[in-house]
Amino acid sequence: MDFINALAVFDTLVPAGAADSVQVRAMDVGGIALTVYVPAAIAAATAPVPTRVVFCLHGRQGSQRDMAPVARALATLASATLPIVAVTFDQRNHGGRMVREDANNGWPTDPARDDGNQMFAFDMYSIQQGTATDVSFLVDHLPARLGFDTFADPTEWGVIGFSLGGHASLLAVTGDERISAAVSIVGCGDYETLMTDRHAGVLKRYPTSKIAPLALAMPPQLLKLVRRIDPVHRIPTAHRPKIRMLFGGDDTLVPASASAKFIDAVTAAYSGCPDRFRASSFPGVGHGCSREMAEAALEWLQ
Repeated sequence: MDFINALAVFDTLVPAGAADSVQVRAMDVGGIALTVYVPAAIAAATAPVPTRVVFCLHGRQGSQRDMAPVARALATLASATLPIVAVTFDQRNHGGRMVREDANNGWPTDPARDDGNQMFAFDMYSIQQGTATDVSFLVDHLPARLGFDTFADPTEWGVIGFSLGGHASLLAVTGDERISAAVSIVGCGDYETLMTDRHAGVLKRYPTSKIAPLALAMPPQLLKLVRRIDPVHRIPTAHRPKIRMLFGGDDTLVPASASAKFIDAVTAAYSGCPDRFRASSFPGVGHGCSREMAEAALEWLQ
């Protein structure tokens, strides 16, 4: 999947010459290799600066480099109420953390091909939950690491993700009260519905597919976990973080309809503060990101 080009639109939102003012630093925290985008306001500081840190999470079969345009746009966001340090890292079994590449493949589809992954639903959920866990781990430890060679003083935390990263961003924001804002680009808040519908879609398009029956493709042990921790089952009713969902109106891989239960539940829970949640569908956009979507994402995180 060409996620680099899908997110390149964010670079068009960076003011001319502004990217040169961003310091890009390689750091590691607990064995996780990070790329940290430090804005000029912090790079030139001589005393601690209150900072918003935003984690940028890439999509399936991608790597952290796909999120570089997003990170640059955030680190140069002149309208931000706090300077933003943007952080990218590889999700589990991706990029520099790759263990088994075929575990990132989707379910078997065309019976003439033999590149499907029967454990697709399990592999994807374990990765996105792992990423949400990594985000919380980094919220714990990144402030000390930043303190060694920057004056960034994290006071707010956010997350933005694309596709698989969008799923993970919703798991992170609904699972950790320290995260105050999230943007999900073509992600989903209801994994069971997404996978159930996708399984049915494979069988409809490829009746002779080698895909396992749903009871095996989505085993009960996985469903038990999903029904306990998935965003649709863990609506934040106390702290109410800001959540923005951006869907492609023509997206057939992760359609907005799969998140309908999540959207309805958050809308009800946020009835007293509707400005803290918004879900939008953008006509003519598939499983990608338009300029309008990128603008909406940056506006939400500023």
